[in-house]
Amino acid sequence: MDVKQKRQCGNNWCNVNCTGGKDCDCSLEKNNAQIDTEEIILIEGFSKKSNDNLAGRTDGNKVVIIPFDDKIKPGSYVKVKINRATSGTLFGDFIDFYDVKSDFAFTV
Repeated sequence: MDVKQKRQCGNNWCNVNCTGGKDCDCSLEKNNAQIDTEEIILIEGFSKKSNDNLAGRTDGNKVVIIPFDDKIKPGSYVKVKINRATSGTLFGDFIDFYDVKSDFAFTV
């Protein structure tokens, strides 16, 4: 196996240019694949490292950090655009508030 082409992540070998597909378990590659996508996140509060940022989670439980905005409160659902990633965290920019109720259709 060519070391320049593949590297070991845990028990799996991943392509260096992995796009986060079903055969890849590399966190950084999976997170990088989400750059330039939009995500709905639930805001939890300030980030661990700075009160200049807010932290939230996607429905897939990935942590997303966005710049602080005093209109955004813990418990709010917001739409963000992902612009950067590390192996454990996604970073993005606030786009708009998200109305969770509009996604559910109730029939009686």
